[in-house]
Amino acid sequence: MNEQRVQQLLKLLEADGNDCFLRYGLALEYMKGDQLDAAIEQFNTIFRLDPNYAAAYFACGRALVQQGKVAEAREKFEAGIPVAEKSGDAHLAGQMREALELLDQ
Repeated sequence: MNEQRVQQLLKLLEADGNDCFLRYGLALEYMKGDQLDAAIEQFNTIFRLDPNYAAAYFACGRALVQQGKVAEAREKFEAGIPVAEKSGDAHLAGQMREALELLDQ
């Protein structure tokens, strides 16, 4: 995790707390630093602000898998697939399908 990057993102979010792109970047930084609760908190805020932010579903599902919360991860992947398809991102939808298959193994 790049602490300087985290601080920059937090400062930018002070100016616009509704910026999902900034929140997504912050969540990814938290994931890099193994601060999974903080990352998931950011993803949940993104879902409230923009439930069509497809990439957040995949990343949040990955964070939940890392925490061992398989059922919750499954829910995020399953919810994210139609969002990704609706936005035209077949690759991301495929990644979430693959993640679901891995959870079944």
